[in-house]
Amino acid sequence: MKIKEFRKKDLVDLLCVINELTISKTEDDLKKTLISLQDTVGGDYLIFGIGQSRGFELVGTPKIINVSYPWDWLGVYAEKQLYYTDPIVAHNFKYQGTQLWKDTYRLFNSKETKKFVSSAEDFGLYHGVSGGTSNGELTSILTFAGKEQSWFTKYQKNILSIVSPHLHEAMVRLNYNPEAITPKKRLSDRESEILQWAKEGKTNWEISVILGLSQRAVKFHMQKIERKLNARNKSHAIAVALLEKLIEL
Repeated sequence: MKIKEFRKKDLVDLLCVINELTISKTEDDLKKTLISLQDTVGGDYLIFGIGQSRGFELVGTPKIINVSYPWDWLGVYAEKQLYYTDPIVAHNFKYQGTQLWKDTYRLFNSKETKKFVSSAEDFGLYHGVSGGTSNGELTSILTFAGKEQSWFTKYQKNILSIVSPHLHEAMVRLNYNPEAITPKKRLSDRESEILQWAKEGKTNWEISVILGLSQRAVKFHMQKIERKLNARNKSHAIAVALLEKLIEL
């Protein structure tokens, strides 16, 4: 797609996004830029991830910048290790470039893929467009998703083909280091224990009985956990902990 084929407003917006990515100094800067990009691309949900790659596979824990993806879905995704069956991720590591979900789903038409797609749709992730970049050691993927297929066409695909490499370079420039996202001791042993039981579906009362604590103490620890992980609620905290491998699957 030639530059002149973009709508004038979108072209101006894209130039602004690229400039912002070039001068960004923090992950918060990147997140603000992605939010402005969503006005151009569309969709309900937006997420960016980058991680070490070896061959055609992800190695280690990826770094995620979640703008608006459902945290409940990310929790399920991490717990069930769906990155092994996610056709969008598989396609991205093998080919890079941009992809419309509907096209990729046709290439991965197995029972496993159909089950994955059905699970994603339960969280409102019906349609999407993703753009990926790799420099050999690091592979990234930028994804916009939502319920309406009309949001995602070849036009949005071309937008991501322009933006994705700049986003990848911005993240690398911000001293992205695979070692920096390995599991950290962000939670105390007691907090990890409580969150592990919460992940198993136990209520505060059940956890208090199991650990011999008062319900008030369990609630206090849970609130502290949410603050440490910058989580909105218990489900969000569990999702973050699973993604960062702070608790066991």
